[in-house]
Amino acid sequence: MEFGDLSEFLTASAYTTVVNALSPLCSGFCDVKAMKIFNDPSTFTATTSRLNETIPVPDFWATLLLSFPSISIRDADSVFESISGVVVYSSPNYFMSLDATNTLPPNDTSYQYQYSVKPTVTLPNAHINAEEAWDVVPSGGDSRVRVGIFDTGCDWSHLDFGYDGSVPGSTKVSGWNLGTQTYLIADSVGDPDGHGSAVAGIIGANRNNTTGIAGIAGGDLSTIPYHDGVRLFCYSDVETTDLAQITSAIIGASTPFNQMVYYNSHAINVMNNSWHIDSLHPFFTDTSVTLLTEAVHFANRHKVTFVAARGNAGVDNIQYPAVIDDDWVLNVGGIGSTGNYKSNLLNENWFGCSYGHNVDIAAPATYYSVYSTWKDNLYYNFSGTSAAAPHVTGVVGLLMTHMNKVGGADDPQNLAPEDCEFIIQNSASAMPNGATLPNDSVGSGRLNAGKALRMIEKPYRTLYHFNTNNQPNTVAKSVYSNNVTVKLTEWYQNLSATWFKPGKYVVKTFLITDNFNHSFTYPTDSLMYCWLRPSSSEVLELYDANMKIKPRQRVVLNSYSSSSAYMKGYIYQVSDTLGNALGWWPCDTSFIAIGTNPLFSYSMLTKNKAVGIHETKKDESGVSLFPNPASNKQTIKIETEKAADISIQLYDLMGRQLKIVYTGRTSIGENIYHNDINNLPNSMYIYVIKIDDKPISKRFIKE
Repeated sequence: MEFGDLSEFLTASAYTTVVNALSPLCSGFCDVKAMKIFNDPSTFTATTSRLNETIPVPDFWATLLLSFPSISIRDADSVFESISGVVVYSSPNYFMSLDATNTLPPNDTSYQYQYSVKPTVTLPNAHINAEEAWDVVPSGGDSRVRVGIFDTGCDWSHLDFGYDGSVPGSTKVSGWNLGTQTYLIADSVGDPDGHGSAVAGIIGANRNNTTGIAGIAGGDLSTIPYHDGVRLFCYSDVETTDLAQITSAIIGASTPFNQMVYYNSHAINVMNNSWHIDSLHPFFTDTSVTLLTEAVHFANRHKVTFVAARGNAGVDNIQYPAVIDDDWVLNVGGIGSTGNYKSNLLNENWFGCSYGHNVDIAAPATYYSVYSTWKDNLYYNFSGTSAAAPHVTGVVGLLMTHMNKVGGADDPQNLAPEDCEFIIQNSASAMPNGATLPNDSVGSGRLNAGKALRMIEKPYRTLYHFNTNNQPNTVAKSVYSNNVTVKLTEWYQNLSATWFKPGKYVVKTFLITDNFNHSFTYPTDSLMYCWLRPSSSEVLELYDANMKIKPRQRVVLNSYSSSSAYMKGYIYQVSDTLGNALGWWPCDTSFIAIGTNPLFSYSMLTKNKAVGIHETKKDESGVSLFPNPASNKQTIKIETEKAADISIQLYDLMGRQLKIVYTGRTSIGENIYHNDINNLPNSMYIYVIKIDDKPISKRFIKE
């Protein structure tokens, strides 16, 4: 970060305006120091999202962090809010808090103590059903999925993250220290607290490595070649950092590689946030966290799934970033050891999980069920919604591993944040106590990793992305209202980069409707679900009954079928209260005809009737196949209790035999076979595997 006198960062006229405004507060001499929060991306007006969409870049580069030796924060904030033409908005620089509770040292480091991952006789309902998810994705997470962990750092040398002492680094952990502005591997401390290492372990500790625990999206090391699991990027020092540093990190982590000048640019796919800004701060208002709100919005527009812990206050409170926006944040509450909502009345830890404000899902949150890695190569029990959130992040990592483009490239069919949220919410488990769902305490219910993966399992399911600029559609506009006075509730920058401050405006409101025509790749597919993707849309919501508007992307789905979808949203032509034209929210209606950015976007999930029922699972047949889908090479693993005669044959969907992969005899235990599929056309294929003449079929997709 650049640092110096305020005069070094402003034009002469702007500096004079600021000094004149501040002079009554500092006896005529104002020694104001400034620090530039963001590396200068002023030449970058657009970047690309994880779905390879063009995203405009707000002018973050102009943000400054100021120091006032002799002026109170409240007075300075008030002055800057009143300086028009120089300042867009200002806010206090908050510090962060973690969402963990007390921890207890474990007695052992065995998987059998991970009650939050799998069902046990002791705690039958305190788990997320991860083992079924691993049936769908046997190799675990994939390193092309990049997970950002905003926390206290990570003990990158921990044995469960793949460090063997031979090289000064890790096969799966990297990151950035927000305080020292250095790469994590160069940070000799790593994780002085342990909190970040615990979060990282839940998400991505190695699995089947005869050490410690099994991370939900960690790699399976029982096969050769090894699978590294999701890539972990730990952004450290959150507990001692401030609003300026963490927003800079969120923006940088969301940014694609080499598109903006950021040392911490990692093109993250999913972010875990087990920290918060408390609304009890004396300067807290919704508009005082505008910079954080803009950063989370920036991440959402780049199709980064933003997972946040709801908190441990046991009340319905306002706690950022979890409650910023339901469409932007996967808001995670907590369950106790019974599998029900973790209140402060339960005799397990001192805390209750916060609720309300659009909790989406609940996951294990007590040290009785959660067990993870810790600093200094240790393992501890862990609790709070800090522990619940990474369970959700780990499942998102598996969903992306299963669905995203092979090789990690940005692609229009990669999972969007709305996809992940919809799948996780609609695959949730019921509550053991029979509580009606959804509710304010646990959202849609208990996280169920296995059911989430089964919901989109290839080749039985196909997920489609449709939007205005890739499908036949008919867009229409009509005047909904004219000369209506509305109140803008927050700062807003439109698509022309014009800023609007909160306050009253006179608007002409246009209703924008769109009738889409779409088709499925397989005509026999049946439609299961349809949901909206505001992160890839442009239209706004309608002002409410109190004539207030929060200017965020919203789409209304009126109707849909297997061949069409009908949607609507709103665009505003804006004037001040004196009738002076100011611009548009979000854009001129002529933008409709351009077709370069989607006004409307939605997803559909179909069931492939041609595939039939699920094949026999690994624990019944002893056969597993990975990766699936695949692009060049596959591994077939066959486990037998005795030596057996086997044959492996490859067929297309027409029943034509393409190849005899192997014939021979197995050894007792695990047998590994490899098949080169590089020259096969992209399609669906079937292995017929006979073990002592007992046939087993396994389908896969070549892409």
